[in-house]
Amino acid sequence: MLEEETIVNETKRVFTDKKDFPLSLIKDMFDEGDIIPQPDYQRDYVMDVKTASKLIESVLMNIPIPTVYLCEEVDGTFSIIDGQQRMTSFVKYLKNEYALKGLEELSELNGKTFAELDKSLQRTLKACTLNSIILTKESQELKYEIFARLNQGAIRLKPQELRNCIYRGSLNDLIESIAKENKHLKELFLEDNKRKNYQEYILRFFALKNFTEYSSSMTKTMNNFMSKHQNADEQELKELKDLFNSTIDIIKQVFGSTAFCAYDRQKGQFMNKFSGSVYDSIIIACSMFDNHDLMVHADEIRSQVNEIKKNNATYQDYTYAATGSKNRVVGRIMMIYNIIAQIVGKAADGGVARAFSNEVKEQLWHDGYICPYCNQTILSIEDAEVDHILAFSNGGETDINNAQLLHRHCNREKNANNFEETSINEVELDNDFDDEESE
Repeated sequence: MLEEETIVNETKRVFTDKKDFPLSLIKDMFDEGDIIPQPDYQRDYVMDVKTASKLIESVLMNIPIPTVYLCEEVDGTFSIIDGQQRMTSFVKYLKNEYALKGLEELSELNGKTFAELDKSLQRTLKACTLNSIILTKESQELKYEIFARLNQGAIRLKPQELRNCIYRGSLNDLIESIAKENKHLKELFLEDNKRKNYQEYILRFFALKNFTEYSSSMTKTMNNFMSKHQNADEQELKELKDLFNSTIDIIKQVFGSTAFCAYDRQKGQFMNKFSGSVYDSIIIACSMFDNHDLMVHADEIRSQVNEIKKNNATYQDYTYAATGSKNRVVGRIMMIYNIIAQIVGKAADGGVARAFSNEVKEQLWHDGYICPYCNQTILSIEDAEVDHILAFSNGGETDINNAQLLHRHCNREKNANNFEETSINEVELDNDFDDEESE
């Protein structure tokens, strides 16, 4: 059990308070909106009448009820973190919404609503108190860690279920509405929306829009975005909604229902399963281009992206293992971006594309070409990639006069090293599989 001012990570304190709420007061707080049961948080109310009746029987027999956990919100209300089913069962009974059923010890009470109980039993129930631990406003920044620890029981909450409670606000409302209203999601995500998986994919898109700011893990990046934009204004919400819906719509038209499917190398076919890492690369890259440019080149874009899924070892590596590490997240997005930019002949901002054409590669190639990065011979044109001599980010033009060939491996290594060197105050990369929570 958490204690007041518990030390977390040896440097941060978790502030909690302890209160005992009589059931009569809990009912009044439900009615007044002072306690928010949040049917959309975690799970809907699922306790059946027989189980709820056993809970009432326990109270009447003076059997202790487990502690509930509440969170003090900014407006002074309390949201239920752990104990939603128990608290709601008590309130429903006090409001005469069900009759007791299946009692064994107090079988004479079966079939009775609260109003039908003897006055003494009514008073006993109303006076019964629930022990509560309240996470106070001061612990706002540590809520995610605390809630994750509290929900490591038999039915552990998934990350997006936790975020849905922790980051209540206008952004969360937007994500919920998109998940409910967008009709393309089931076809593209290839599954029903269970335990807020649609909401997590939507947030994932928002959090990776500025992928160069990616944190050390997918979880941290998504949490940080939710925290920073928790109470976004109407203009920002409109922009986010329009961008997501528009991008999803054009992806469905260009790629079809298999847009976010990976390629099974062993079976030699596309999987009929959503891949979070493939999703990142496709949706983020497509969101950076004008929909018209994507549509008029749809066949070629679809063909080349499917080809890279099937035959590009680097892309497969970036979408297969340790996919939450920064170099793989950035790498897979940029690979799809470069393909699209080369096809449409434009960079995302409408300028000259940063990707070289195959014609430039063929013009540069000759037998015995020496890779300027490792000073070793490039044996085959298939092993070569075109690189800017003066980096594109430093104003280098995408022109054959500013082009050179590097080994495919050398070009990837050079790009990764350059990215790491230009990142400011970036934490060390990690390869934890846990970072890829949507895979």
